[in-house]
Amino acid sequence: MMNFEIAPTDLELYVNFLHFKLDPTLKKEGWRLPSLDELKEMYQKHKQGKYNFKDDRYMSADYDQPYYNWILNFEDGTTRHVDITESHWGRANIRLVRD
Repeated sequence: MMNFEIAPTDLELYVNFLHFKLDPTLKKEGWRLPSLDELKEMYQKHKQGKYNFKDDRYMSADYDQPYYNWILNFEDGTTRHVDITESHWGRANIRLVRD
């Protein structure tokens, strides 16, 4: 059971992780990047045809080393630990969540 709200749409950008800064207004409203576990729950909703996600990579807030974040591919459900300094892997869609 999800204990968070999913934004109705992606942010209107395909962002490089290194340059992503959450808009202060969105932050004040409680929006944030989802954890990898939250993304996995969102992927299950995507498979059910809910929330209008793209079949593409989505960025999580989770990392375990500087410059390495986790992404989840909504096309096939795979996760990848990516070097965000690389131009190809360092980009993904963003769908915010809030508690």
